[in-house]
Amino acid sequence: MVRERHPGFFSEISEVIQSAKYQNTPLLSKEIETANSKLKELLEIKNLYRDSELRLVDLAAELGLNLHQTSRYLNEVHKMNFYELINRYRVQEACKRLTEEADSSVLDIAFAVGFNSKSTFHSQFVKFMGMSPALYRKQKGTSKP
Repeated sequence: MVRERHPGFFSEISEVIQSAKYQNTPLLSKEIETANSKLKELLEIKNLYRDSELRLVDLAAELGLNLHQTSRYLNEVHKMNFYELINRYRVQEACKRLTEEADSSVLDIAFAVGFNSKSTFHSQFVKFMGMSPALYRKQKGTSKP
């Protein structure tokens, strides 16, 4: 009923809650710039996401931010949490491997890109790609290396 009478009510409350959540966690624009370049290097050059033991605290240390700053940075700048970001990179690499590595099993690829279990890999793959890894491989075809 409230939603019908005041359509923006819940989004306004969400904004207030989000602002209050990070009230004591400053994040300066210089820190954001530095974090952006470090994150790109860590994920796109060093492929840090392949580490199946990677945790938010590890990423925070690599970025030179504390835990709360890192969480805020990912949520506000990248609009996703730690696991969403890491799993997105893992799924992207899995897609590439599924089409290029015809001799590798889906499970081998899942482990190679950093997933710890077949079920987590499958659910995250479906979440990002809208289909199972096996169906993706079948639709995209495979090419021998």
